[in-house]
Amino acid sequence: FLTDTSTTTNGVASIVFTTSTAAGDQFTIQADDDGSWDAGVFADAPQITVVPGVLDHFAVSIDSPQTTGVAFSGTCTVTAQDQYNNKITSFDGSNNVTITASNGGTMASNVLVAGDFVNGEADLVVKGTEYRGPGGVTITFTATSAGPVVSGTSGNVVINASSTIGSITFTAPTVATDVSADVASYTFEVDVDDPYGNPVADGTVINWRATVDTGSG
Repeated sequence: FLTDTSTTTNGVASIVFTTSTAAGDQFTIQADDDGSWDAGVFADAPQITVVPGVLDHFAVSIDSPQTTGVAFSGTCTVTAQDQYNNKITSFDGSNNVTITASNGGTMASNVLVAGDFVNGEADLVVKGTEYRGPGGVTITFTATSAGPVVSGTSGNVVINASSTIGSITFTAPTVATDVSADVASYTFEVDVDDPYGNPVADGTVINWRATVDTGSG
């Protein structure tokens, strides 16, 4: 609430009013002859409303943990904001906003375009954004617009490894091998990766079977 005075020059008086920086705040300015505000001679100016400033950064919020190779879940949003963290509801993503992982891991459905932002906010769960890099890491995600170049980074996000098996590759043995009858055993080993070439989560179950090709077994 502001009260102040100024004097006239050639029948004109003026005052500079500093608003708040919170978008949506509204103010009414009055001019009065004696400071009583509701008697004598007074006038009310049209109401003024604080609106968001220009795009300054993105607020990136991604729930933790997430799982590699699985579309984001929980609350995962990118919000266009001005320098005072007001949401810019007019931002529509028409200049494209790309989501990247801090470790360089592969992403999918990570380019936000016109229509992905509703009232200045994009929902990455609705978009189906997905991280496909290595699991078992803690990383951040950054949203960057194409132009003007503006960015914003999330907090730390734990990435769990996937238990979905994409490939199984024998690493021992890699060629046909003779086993001494005196030993009568051999340790077999496989690499187990998810569909994107990352090691699967610890505890993923692998089934084994031995068949007799020749002999009595």
